[in-house]
Amino acid sequence: MNAIWLIYGYHQSGNGIPGDPNAGRINHAGSDTAGPMAGSLPMARSTTITINGSHVQISDEQIFLATRDQTPGTPQTYVVLVNNVLWPPTQLIRSATGVPASSGETTNYNSHAALKALNELGFATFERVEYDARGAVVVRESRKRS
Repeated sequence: MNAIWLIYGYHQSGNGIPGDPNAGRINHAGSDTAGPMAGSLPMARSTTITINGSHVQISDEQIFLATRDQTPGTPQTYVVLVNNVLWPPTQLIRSATGVPASSGETTNYNSHAALKALNELGFATFERVEYDARGAVVVRESRKRS
């Protein structure tokens, strides 16, 4: 089965050359042609994420710093592109805030909350799309809606 990552959500900085059919795509090896904020020095951005019912302010600087000396975990369904590397969104939020996505049976935040915050900070986010040998999109059982 083959897989590619497609742009997920809203990305303010654009995602490649207009009209390019591969714009916004990234292969599973992690190479890209136009990462977030490519070709410019961005101004610092900040947003809030709700963790345990409290609003926590985070910035793109915290995300960049959180990736230093870290190795990205294995992506599941969603990834975020930071400095040309694909990261699981909850790993980025956990590294930036120090709060794990869950503690025992308590959920502190989920990947959708992490994706929303990371999109607001200007990072490109992607969702995994899988294809079978004939090129048809494969929908995982857990993603099917009745």
